[in-house]
Amino acid sequence: MLGCWVLSIMKGDNILGLNIRSSTIRNYVKAAAKLYTARRLADPFESPALEINYPAVLIKALKAYESIPNRREIICDAMLEHIERLARQAPQDSLYASFFNWLAWSRYSGPRRSEWCQTRKTKFDTVENGPPGESQAFRLDDISFYDADGREVPLHSDNWHKVKYASVRWRFQKNNENGETIKYYEDEINVRWCPCSALWNIALRAVRLGIPAHEPIAQHLTDKGDRHFITDKDVKSILQDAAKQTLGITDRNVLARWTCHSLRVTAANELHRLGFSDLYIKLRLRWKSDAFMNYLRHTVHVARNHTKALSLSKANLELQKSNLDSMNSKFKGLHVYREPNVDDILWEKNFYAAAA
Repeated sequence: MLGCWVLSIMKGDNILGLNIRSSTIRNYVKAAAKLYTARRLADPFESPALEINYPAVLIKALKAYESIPNRREIICDAMLEHIERLARQAPQDSLYASFFNWLAWSRYSGPRRSEWCQTRKTKFDTVENGPPGESQAFRLDDISFYDADGREVPLHSDNWHKVKYASVRWRFQKNNENGETIKYYEDEINVRWCPCSALWNIALRAVRLGIPAHEPIAQHLTDKGDRHFITDKDVKSILQDAAKQTLGITDRNVLARWTCHSLRVTAANELHRLGFSDLYIKLRLRWKSDAFMNYLRHTVHVARNHTKALSLSKANLELQKSNLDSMNSKFKGLHVYREPNVDDILWEKNFYAAAA
């Protein structure tokens, strides 16, 4: 019983849906064990008579998981909606509006910090072994837009209705596949969260702000009208404030888990929760190894999909009489061979599905 309870907490089945630290769970288990020892029963957590101490095994695994460096939390749906709402109310070239566009696109792309934003407000990082002054992060010429026939759509506010997909050139990547281009298709239903719409707004903003061709385009206007790069500190501030406002978290150590890298963690979990294969996740989010598995979290969406997948109905558990009668009638003529028809194939599928 305790083992199931510990596993439930580890999976994030709690009020906030967050992963609780191993030390906290250990204290919970010890408190639960007192319910046994107070009644002069064996301690279910420390008893040497146990063949397998499941709570200890699970807590040890969780502690090992916590040791993974740079472990970051995902940006949950409530946080995404909170940021979107604030961005909608802000000026179109403000920090919130600009960041929201990058956030919307990041759900499809999972960019690393160095690939799009900066550590300083007025200076940008350059490629060490590239041409002098070449930006690591995206420039305006790295983004292109196309119509349904594959013809490039010129960047103009009146042309958005023609766009079907966008292509992004990844100027500088950790996997050294520099210059790789990846396409992103439009979302006609959820336009606010459409990757193409986000990229279109990013590109139009770059033109409006007069960003020089050699500079990264993740920029915004301050209240004083100055043009600044979006920094990792800006991203931390926005994400941590969203976590505080939507999840009620005040512990600074917990809030510190939301950083620029949360965008990449979130992208991996979005694809994983929807059931995409490991190969697909690696391909779309530009991994060469299986390192992305360290990013996966036990979200409520994963738990819901798990339950739906394992759901059983009465029809699946009982062999119906009609199936037995149908089976007997089929067996009567088996000595005469004939090619199976569609009815035979469907009957077999239904029979084995019912018997499984």
